[in-house]
Amino acid sequence: MRKLPKRMHSSLAIIAALALILAAIGQGVAPRQALADGPQSGAGSGGVTAVTDVSRLPKASDQQLQAQESAPLGLGMSADQYAQLKERAASTAPSLPLGAAVADVSASAALSAQAPTLGNNFQTIQYTGWIPPDGAMSVCALHVVVAVNSSLAVYNKTGTLLTGPTTFTSFFASLNLPAGTKIFDPRLVYDQSTDHHFLVAAATNSTLQQAWYVIAMSQTGDPTGSWRLWALDSTQNGSNSTPYWADYPMLGIDSQALYITGNMFLWSGGYSQDVKLRIFNKSQFLSGSSSISWYDFWNLKNADGTQAFSLQPAVTFGNPGAEYLLNTQLGTGSYVTLWALTNPLSAAPTLTRQATLTVPGFAIPPNATQPETSTLLHTGDDRMLNVVYKNGSLWAAHNTAVNWASGTYSGIRFYEILPASNTVKQAISYGADGSHYYYPTIMPDNAGNAALVFNRSSASEYVGVRFTGRLSSDPPNSLQGSASLVAGQASYVRMDSSSRNRWGDYSAMALDPNGNTFWMFGEYAASVNQWGTWVGSTSFGAPPPGPTTIRNVYATPNPFNPSAGNTTIRYDLSGTCNNTMAILLNMQQGTTVKTWTLGQQPAGTRTFTWDGATAGGSGVGEGIYAVYVACLDGAQPALGYQFVNVSPVLTNMAITPLPWNAGASSSFQYTLAQGMPAIALILNLQFQPLKIWNWNNSPAGVTTLNWDGKDMAGSTVPAGRYLYAVLAVDVAGAQHVGMEFFDLGSPQPYSPDQAAAMAQLADIMAR
Repeated sequence: MRKLPKRMHSSLAIIAALALILAAIGQGVAPRQALADGPQSGAGSGGVTAVTDVSRLPKASDQQLQAQESAPLGLGMSADQYAQLKERAASTAPSLPLGAAVADVSASAALSAQAPTLGNNFQTIQYTGWIPPDGAMSVCALHVVVAVNSSLAVYNKTGTLLTGPTTFTSFFASLNLPAGTKIFDPRLVYDQSTDHHFLVAAATNSTLQQAWYVIAMSQTGDPTGSWRLWALDSTQNGSNSTPYWADYPMLGIDSQALYITGNMFLWSGGYSQDVKLRIFNKSQFLSGSSSISWYDFWNLKNADGTQAFSLQPAVTFGNPGAEYLLNTQLGTGSYVTLWALTNPLSAAPTLTRQATLTVPGFAIPPNATQPETSTLLHTGDDRMLNVVYKNGSLWAAHNTAVNWASGTYSGIRFYEILPASNTVKQAISYGADGSHYYYPTIMPDNAGNAALVFNRSSASEYVGVRFTGRLSSDPPNSLQGSASLVAGQASYVRMDSSSRNRWGDYSAMALDPNGNTFWMFGEYAASVNQWGTWVGSTSFGAPPPGPTTIRNVYATPNPFNPSAGNTTIRYDLSGTCNNTMAILLNMQQGTTVKTWTLGQQPAGTRTFTWDGATAGGSGVGEGIYAVYVACLDGAQPALGYQFVNVSPVLTNMAITPLPWNAGASSSFQYTLAQGMPAIALILNLQFQPLKIWNWNNSPAGVTTLNWDGKDMAGSTVPAGRYLYAVLAVDVAGAQHVGMEFFDLGSPQPYSPDQAAAMAQLADIMAR
């Protein structure tokens, strides 16, 4: 880099000083001995990255429908052995004593007064020709994404279909998988920390004996736009080929990584051998990398030496210091195994069998009755169906057999586990005498309440979707009465090649980004021998309103030349503010330039303009100004802030999109009135340059820069607030500086602990 004049060093010192705002805190857990093969590294040399825009894809048609390949569900069992196990569950009580069960009081009433209330709900994807549908769902601020075998659709939250249904064949077409490949068993999750939807499914080509995990990530938080796609070999253990393919992928996520587990089946014979855990650094997907690496663990063993099966990774909210996973004993059991994965991004991720937790006995459930036919609905087994970590608790659910007065029926089991102390806080079965309950999914909210969605049927009730829940203040080991999401309309018979009337294999739930609304997705009998799906929401009432927050404060254009026009300052209010104002400060002089009394403003995006003049009407000079938007309701004002730069030379430091994310088609721009040397930087708020576009002779007009979201060491930077800065020097040696904060991932609010740092920054700039 060329030597800088003294005044340039001064300006760069000002830029660097902006990093004195936030501090990061990490957590860890102590490693323990692991009982598994691995870790072994692998890479997606056969993987392909592509982009698909769902808004341009054709909708599914009857000509595109096909039947799902069926695989035996039991570990090390043939289809006949598995069928015999299910028959015994229907004819004899489990050998282990089952835990106390909670009766659903709604089983004898249309709606219990104890039941949660149903909110927005609507019909989604209907019968596609695949059995079973294996429904998945993710929910962001504005959209509901649903997937089944083998289609995807996007709705708004009132049920308007926005895109699709689109078959997976069309959605993943740009990956150019071999002809005859089938894509099935979808899983969806919305990553609230980065504002992306992730879709994972299994893809197999039995003729070629090739198999993949196909992975899709929305490029932004808007799932109606473009998605990035990958196909990664699922047959490998690390980098070594095996004769197994992955079935029933399960998806976990935390702030650092994606975790995919799968049950591994032989191409010949169809026997399931073990479970495999694959760990992906999430930043690879966010940056749009076409080369994806991973670490694999396989051959996981329970403490009694039996093979772990259907290992369910957690969808993790927050940063517990580990990614937790749970599995049950398959068939009949009285424990669940708790696993912990730490250091997921290191060259040696650590998998530990953290605890074997004793729980009330459970057993594989009998198949379920339905009206008008003697053909039973297949209720699966007692594998773990979903796991969620939130606020110190693991919540999990699975099927089980339940003994009632008149016999053994399929029921549902839920757990609340405290992994920090290896404690089972709650473990209870739920159902009703004479009815079958199956395929539960559980989700907690921010307040510690929880909701479950599941199927129910009986000899007098067609299979429908119901839901229940519990308040954090309810007695331990209790659930409220259930309510109907959608009622079954007819009997259902669709036999697979193993003579099973397949149903499920799972339901889905998602927590709305507002933190207190549950979204539920389930399968029901929509008409004779036709399944359908339905989405609905519920909550236990809105929590007490929190303080209004202000996010997304931006000026456009910024910097701006007042002689060419005004700049528009926009901001987002999370709620109504009765006393809104804005203040503009001169950062070099530490003086107030202008104030705006904005009065009552409703929630949403609001704007006001600045013409580059003081309160007295005098034009301001070139420089760096800071605008603070404040809501003065309550004892503690809500604040949002941004730099607004005035310059006749350097203008329009545009950042696309906002909030920014490394996976999107994105850019950083600036405009110069004349050609001159310029340097651009991205800094974090800890005085660390993350990206430097070195001095260059920038031409007059727009200069566009691209950043892959990685720091200078090649590591992807985490979500948070960052600073984009540009310094240009004209032929007379005059400096022109522009600075702008931007958010990577979810929009960041101003926090009170930043006040001192901002005051210190103002003091530095005044000097």
